[in-house]
Amino acid sequence: MQKQVRLETITPTVAQEYLQTMLCNRRVRARHVHSLATDILNDDWGINGETIKFNSSGELIDGQHRLLAVIQANKSIETYVVTGLNEHSMDTIDVGMKRDP
Repeated sequence: MQKQVRLETITPTVAQEYLQTMLCNRRVRARHVHSLATDILNDDWGINGETIKFNSSGELIDGQHRLLAVIQANKSIETYVVTGLNEHSMDTIDVGMKRDP
């Protein structure tokens, strides 16, 4: 799969679909999801270059908390989505934060 970057509108339905592709990620931090959802609801969400990331198998490897916040807020956001990343890309994302197996 070729790497692609595109600006997308992420609706709650799209967020749910994307989350279903996730095989393994961090434990959900409810406080962080709530904080992001509050920002979304207050129109304090902005495009800052952060991306929702998928590997070349189509599995979500980064963006779980942002997607959960879209669902919690029940409000769409615009953000960049990257697809086609190397299967081992997850090993280098947010290396300061522990991921649960």
